[in-house]
Amino acid sequence: MKGNPKATFLTIFSLLAIFLLLLPFLTTFNELLTSIFLKMGWYRLIESFILPLETRMIVVFLGAMGQQASASATSISILKNGVWEKIIISWNCLGWQSMLVLLLTLATGLQGAYTKVSKIECAMIGILGTILVNILRISLVAILIVYVRGVPATVIHDYSSVIILILWLFFFWWFSYSYVLEEKNDEGGKISMGKRKTFLSKKEIG
Repeated sequence: MKGNPKATFLTIFSLLAIFLLLLPFLTTFNELLTSIFLKMGWYRLIESFILPLETRMIVVFLGAMGQQASASATSISILKNGVWEKIIISWNCLGWQSMLVLLLTLATGLQGAYTKVSKIECAMIGILGTILVNILRISLVAILIVYVRGVPATVIHDYSSVIILILWLFFFWWFSYSYVLEEKNDEGGKISMGKRKTFLSKKEIG
């Protein structure tokens, strides 16, 4: 059984269509989830362990973009014209939605007869890449909030995550099928590399 890249990309297209249809309701739904987490106290785990780490990583990204910034446990501050502009980072801004979508595509994309090692590599690249993409997204949105403000910043804050997520998933699966995922040995004993590419020469085993 070989992998089916078409099925994976079809899944991504379907998720994109669903997200576009639900865009007007996503903000309200996120606010509802936030209120539930606040009432139940579940947010404390995220705020205590994950959020402080990500705010520090955001400051590193902002520094690479030429911005002077500092971080606290739940916020970041950007220096603009000698004044520190503070931005509160909510647990709901960290990108848990994108991680859920990634897991859905992994369930489809890893169904082929790939080696366990290459599947683990693919999953780790996907998870780490999604985290970095979310941190980059938050960094860009923070800059826009400080320097643009108003309706443009609000629109980008609310809807940019969907576009960035879809672009990232397309790149991730193209990269995985081209360079990461390796098919298992076939019945004849030959090693099938699937779509994995390499610049090193290989000898056929058999």
